[in-house]
Amino acid sequence: MKHSLGKLLFYLLVIQGFHCIYAEEFHYDIHVDKQQVYLKEGLLLTVDINQTDPKNVLLFQFAVDKSNAYRIHPVSAHYDDTRHDTKLHNTYRVFPLSSGDVNITFKLIKRVTDDIKVAHYASGDRDDFKKLETTDIPVKLPAFTLHVKNVPLKTQLIGDFTLSTKVPTHKAKAFEPISMRIVIKGVGYPPALENLYASQEDVDFFIQKPEIKKNITSEGIQYEASYLMALSAQKDFTLPKVTLQAFNPHIQKPYTLTIPSQHFSIHSVNPNSLVDKKDYPPTLKTDWGWIKSWLSYLLVFSAGVLSAFAFKWQKYTQRKKQHPILDKVKESKDAKSLLQLLVAQNDKVFNKSIKALESLIYGTNTNTFTHIKKEILEILTCTQK
Repeated sequence: MKHSLGKLLFYLLVIQGFHCIYAEEFHYDIHVDKQQVYLKEGLLLTVDINQTDPKNVLLFQFAVDKSNAYRIHPVSAHYDDTRHDTKLHNTYRVFPLSSGDVNITFKLIKRVTDDIKVAHYASGDRDDFKKLETTDIPVKLPAFTLHVKNVPLKTQLIGDFTLSTKVPTHKAKAFEPISMRIVIKGVGYPPALENLYASQEDVDFFIQKPEIKKNITSEGIQYEASYLMALSAQKDFTLPKVTLQAFNPHIQKPYTLTIPSQHFSIHSVNPNSLVDKKDYPPTLKTDWGWIKSWLSYLLVFSAGVLSAFAFKWQKYTQRKKQHPILDKVKESKDAKSLLQLLVAQNDKVFNKSIKALESLIYGTNTNTFTHIKKEILEILTCTQK
C-alpha cells in the first residue's frame, strides 16, 4: 500500500512539473497548468527560482530555449535581487507547433559573488568603472515533455473565437470600389488566415494583410484580427458563403465560423448613353467617370500605406537623433545603477549629476533620486536637439 501511494505521488508530481534543491544553494520549481494539450493550444508555464543558502550572493540568468517545436510568449517576469535572498518568478504562454512528444528546454546560469565584490562594484569611481565580478556556473535543467494531440483535419482556427462582418453598402456603380471588413476575435492561437475568398471571374479583389492586435494575460492571449478588403465589378455579383473550420481545445469540440453570402447590385452604364449625337466635351466626362472613382480609391489606399511608412520613418529618425543613453536613464531604478551609467560615459556634461548622485548615495544630498533623474533627462533632451 505504501509503495502504491508513493508511485501515485510520483506520477502526480511529474504531471504538474518538477522541482529540486540544487546543491542546497537554491530551489527551483518549473510546472505547467496542463501537460496533455492539443496542437497550438496555449498552456501556462511557471518558473520559480529561490535562493535557500544565504552564505553567498547569488544571481540568476534564466531563459526558455527557442525551438521550431513550440512558440513562446513571455507573460510576466519578476526578479528580486535582494542580497543573499534572490528570487525569480517568470510565467510564459507556450503553444506547441507539432504533435507527439514535445520537449521544452531551458538555460540557467548561476552567478556567484560576495559582499566585498558587490561593494567594490557599487563604489567604483569615475576613472575605475568596473563590471561586477562573478563566477558563472551553467546549471543543467531537465527538459519538460508535453504530450501533444492532433486536431481534426482541415482545422483553420484553434481557440475560442467569434466572427463579425461589416459591409457599408451592397450597391455601387460599375467599377466603384466597395469596402468590406471581417473581424475575428477571441482567445487562442493567432487567427492569421490567407485567401478567405477564392478568385471570382469579373470581380476584382484588393485585400490587405490582416491587422492583428494581441493582449497577453495569464488566462491566455486575446486576439483581434481585422481583414480589410475592397471589391469592384462591372455587373451584379454574389460572394458565396464562407465556412471556417475551428476547434476549441478547452471543450475539445470542433465548431464553425461563417461569413454570410453577400449579394452586390452594380449599376452598369448603358452603352447607348455613352454615344451622343452632339460631339462636345460632356461625352468625354461621362466616359471617364468610373476611372476617376477608381483612381480616388487607389489614392486613398496608397495614402494609407504611405502614412504608415512615414510614421515608421519618423519613429526611426527620432530614435536616431536621441542621445544613446536616454532610454537607459529612463529605465534606471536607483541611484547606484544611474551613477554607474553616467560614469561609464566619461562626459563632463554629467559631472554635476554624478556629484549629486554620489551625495545622495552617501546621505549628504537633500535632493531626491527622482529630481536628479529629471535633471539628467533634461540635459539629454537638450543635447539631442
